[in-house]
Amino acid sequence: MVFVLGIQQVLPIPQKLDHRGRVALAETRMAGETIAQTRQRVIGDVKRAYFQLFAIDQAVLITKENQTLMRDLIEVARGQMIAGRRQQEDVLRAQVELSNLESQLVELNQRRATTVALINSILDRPPSTGVPPLSEYDIRRVAPRLKELLSQAYIQNPELQRIERQIERDEQRLLLAKLEYWPDFTLGFEWMAMNARTPFIPPVNPNTGMRPPYSRMSKEGNDSWAIMAGVNLPVWFERIEGGIREAREQLSASRRQLHSAKNRITYQVEDALARIDSQRDIAGLFATAIIPQAEQAYQVTREGYITGTSDFQFVIDNWQKWLFFRLQYYRTLGDLERSVADLEQAVGVSIIEAQGTSAPRTNGEGG
Repeated sequence: MVFVLGIQQVLPIPQKLDHRGRVALAETRMAGETIAQTRQRVIGDVKRAYFQLFAIDQAVLITKENQTLMRDLIEVARGQMIAGRRQQEDVLRAQVELSNLESQLVELNQRRATTVALINSILDRPPSTGVPPLSEYDIRRVAPRLKELLSQAYIQNPELQRIERQIERDEQRLLLAKLEYWPDFTLGFEWMAMNARTPFIPPVNPNTGMRPPYSRMSKEGNDSWAIMAGVNLPVWFERIEGGIREAREQLSASRRQLHSAKNRITYQVEDALARIDSQRDIAGLFATAIIPQAEQAYQVTREGYITGTSDFQFVIDNWQKWLFFRLQYYRTLGDLERSVADLEQAVGVSIIEAQGTSAPRTNGEGG
């Protein structure tokens, strides 16, 4: 004999193969939902960073406008001082405010550079890539009701979908663990290569004078083969029962995880929607009432200062309030869009997709 070559294959019962395939399919779907969850997170991070940049860019524009306004006010105060109607302290106070605006502008430019770097890092772009400023836009209107958004979130949120696929996988693993009581079958084939050799020739029997019969097959060197069949007996019942308990506990843990995730998603949707409603109303109030009134108050005290009926302190106070309200308006718009990004990430789709139509909008500041 030169060598022996054999192959064998374990053949589980068809139910085991079916459940193993379902486990693999569920894990593939889990991976797909994980990718979708990562995609939603990246989109949300980009939107939040971008609208933070929007608020910064608007603050830069407002600060530059107020620098021009403050220079004009310095000239007014200087003219009043030359005419002998005002003191030099008014000019100095205005110059301090102008220097403070310059300081704020430096800080805003630093914050913009940091936010641009954040956006480029999220998008995996070179740090030097520029991000153009976002033009002014109108206030967002979010139409869907809470019940509709929660219904969408339970269907579309990729994290919930991943956990549901995880539950499907664990259900199949439990069924597969129970099938371990069933034996597996084994089929095999073996081939033995033989070399020809001189057969053993027995001596002549002295009593009969005849040579006993003997086989000449080894002289021919014919190969031999065999078919094997076997079955394994699952006699380690404690190991099987342990596997069943483990699969059952894993399934229970996944169901609890889904319940916890739904509660968290529900809170995120409710919180984001409440913030959106509040920030939208505040932005509308700034645009239609507070900012126009603050501007009017500033203009009145400025004219009063020129005519000598108002004090310079009142001019500065009203100017500061007007500046603060304008900055706060755009911060609120940025916060509103970041809240929308939070809501979209919790729901799993954009608000436009959740509504089925384009979101209606209303005019912003000055509209």
